[in-house]
Amino acid sequence: MITSKSLLGTFLVVLAALAIGTALWYREDALPDSDGARERTGGAAAAGPSAGRTATADGAPDDTARSEREQYQQAYRLIEAAARKYGVDPALAHAIALQGSFYNPQKVSSEGAIGLMQVRPGVAAGYGLAVKNQLFTPEINADIGLQHLRALLAHHDLPGALFAYTTGRKP
Repeated sequence: MITSKSLLGTFLVVLAALAIGTALWYREDALPDSDGARERTGGAAAAGPSAGRTATADGAPDDTARSEREQYQQAYRLIEAAARKYGVDPALAHAIALQGSFYNPQKVSSEGAIGLMQVRPGVAAGYGLAVKNQLFTPEINADIGLQHLRALLAHHDLPGALFAYTTGRKP
């Protein structure tokens, strides 16, 4: 017999799998360049003096695209480090960040979840965060979000932990 709880669990696992696949595509070393081509970092430098840059209509370099890319890469590295610190699979951590905020540290959900990892203020208070606005700081958000996810994974299976995380439940 199919229950609503088992259906929800299946849905969450499928959603996580899709988000993990997307997160792996968006890995830092395989980001789409401004022209749609895939640039590889970590190896030889990109060819040409303007590789990885976009230009405005008058041909001037567009620093907005570069700063967005750098912001994404910083968020990616923060989540990677926090995931390793708390023993959470980095792909799962990236899937949550991608699905919840698309790596936007200023994102606020309709339910009040904040930042990269979409941490709810009530959950953050349980980890000693007294000022809600600190959740907009990417380092703090990633740290609390992944500490909370680790605690949930210790008490639940993956679908249960994801459900608890997205609903703001405590372990």
